[in-house]
Amino acid sequence: MSLFLSLCMVLASAVSAIADTRFDTQIEKVRQLRRDRNFSRGLTLVNQVLKEYPDSAIAVGDRGGIYFDSGQYEAAIKDYNVAFKFEPTDWESLKRRAQCFERLHKYKEAIADYNSLIRLVPNDGNAYFERAAVYELAGDKDAAKADKQLAAQHGCPDGCLPMLDQARQMYYSGLFQAASRALSAMEQRGCYLADLYSIRGRCRLAEDKFDYAAADFTLAMQIHPHDLSLYILRARAYLNMEKYDAALADCTKVIDKYPRYSMTRLIKPDGRPKKINVLLEAYRERVEAYRALGRFDKALEDCTASLREWPERVETLEQHADLEKRLKRPQLAAADYLRATKLEPTDTDAWFGLAQAYGDMKQYDSAVSVCSKYLSAFPNDDDGYVLRADLYMQMGNTAKAIEDYSRGVTLARNNASPALRKRATAYLKIGDKTRATADMKESERLDLDRPSAPSAVAPENSRKKPAAHASN
Repeated sequence: MSLFLSLCMVLASAVSAIADTRFDTQIEKVRQLRRDRNFSRGLTLVNQVLKEYPDSAIAVGDRGGIYFDSGQYEAAIKDYNVAFKFEPTDWESLKRRAQCFERLHKYKEAIADYNSLIRLVPNDGNAYFERAAVYELAGDKDAAKADKQLAAQHGCPDGCLPMLDQARQMYYSGLFQAASRALSAMEQRGCYLADLYSIRGRCRLAEDKFDYAAADFTLAMQIHPHDLSLYILRARAYLNMEKYDAALADCTKVIDKYPRYSMTRLIKPDGRPKKINVLLEAYRERVEAYRALGRFDKALEDCTASLREWPERVETLEQHADLEKRLKRPQLAAADYLRATKLEPTDTDAWFGLAQAYGDMKQYDSAVSVCSKYLSAFPNDDDGYVLRADLYMQMGNTAKAIEDYSRGVTLARNNASPALRKRATAYLKIGDKTRATADMKESERLDLDRPSAPSAVAPENSRKKPAAHASN
């Protein structure tokens, strides 16, 4: 009991000072600084990341991007060489290295890189367009003219790329509908680039237009078949369309392809290079597909494989714990949740899940203790009160259960139907039929007014993240 309480005290004391230093968050900050053209701060931050993760190919590639954008082309080439060594089909690093050579007036090297790029992605009109520009700079006008014709034939006519950049900025700004319209207008003018379909697919995914998103990702794959992230995005669309077998197929393609990148195996697991990130995404989406199909044993296998690659990923630990619960192994679920709380003391789902697991183990005193500490940190979380009320009901303390159900009803407001039904059951247990009937009627009214149900791929135990209670 003392261990549980001490861990809960860590949660309560850490709520007002969340320090998320995980790799993904740091890299996203680096990319935002790059988009803001704040190269000095971006370079400082990415170098700090590389001190912590010295073998990370993705961080090296992002530093190369900052060097490129700030005109430090020799330094960028060195970083792209490293990234490309780790990922032989990394067309992005190859393209950037070619652009660096171009800006250094090393046209022979730039053309060689564009030749390699075109062999890798022969349907990418952008590659022909950019090679044409290098041929012009090198004085080979005939080759430049031929490449411009090939660029147009492969969906990259003159004026296409600036418009694509504008649409990309709309997407980054959250203007999904406007970006999608702009990209569709470009398509009507003969632009058929992989980036067009990829960005439009992401916009449509954000707008819940899952069938259109899946179609866009398919078109992008035809141009860039080596971009494994496109399979993950299409799998996500398929999951939301309840096409679970199709989602499984896409995720399996990524997972089966991963071992071929032998160089990636040399990177430390916590280095988190791009291929490991893609692999983890593939496992995560395939877990959701298996879970939707009720194949919890297969989902658990994937979670376990993912944890072998990245043992300190809290999200995966929580997935693993949820599956252990579904397989009626609450002790193992509790161990996962407890480990997650140690890794991320302010993760609300981990603490909530731990209380549930103790309840499933009939360790009600421990469950209530964890739940109470949780609620002291997050006093406006209706789910927390309903969970503690459920525990009180199991302990036979109906009065305290009704008190907590009532708090849950008040906080949930229009989403209070489940709590109302549970409070009705508690009222019936003490013989108060009048209040029980009133609760059931109110629950039925709220159910009639409730909007359509969320996507079937959302986990059954998913819930809103409560806001931390502000300390004085």
